[in-house]
Amino acid sequence: MKSTTVAFIRLNVTTKTGAIVNVSLEGKNYSAVATGGSATIYLPSKGNWTVTCSSGSLTNSQVVAITAYSTYSVNIPLYSATFADNSWADIQTATQAGLAA
Repeated sequence: MKSTTVAFIRLNVTTKTGAIVNVSLEGKNYSAVATGGSATIYLPSKGNWTVTCSSGSLTNSQVVAITAYSTYSVNIPLYSATFADNSWADIQTATQAGLAA
């Protein structure tokens, strides 16, 4: 009997529920919609992947260095620069991420 090991890269993105999550590298693009505040995308290769989350007029990006076939997690909050335009949950998330006082 032969056995095979399958390796994959799983990227867990925590962001605003309903946000579009786009992950790209050198012309390769993968997208998902965040449900329950997160999205999981399986990537085919290592590299510096750009993760962009968008919801309405809000957008935020981060580069994630994928160096091994493993599971990675990234938090990309979406919030408005205008304090009054944010929900209390958005304010709490931005504060906990160190993005707001």
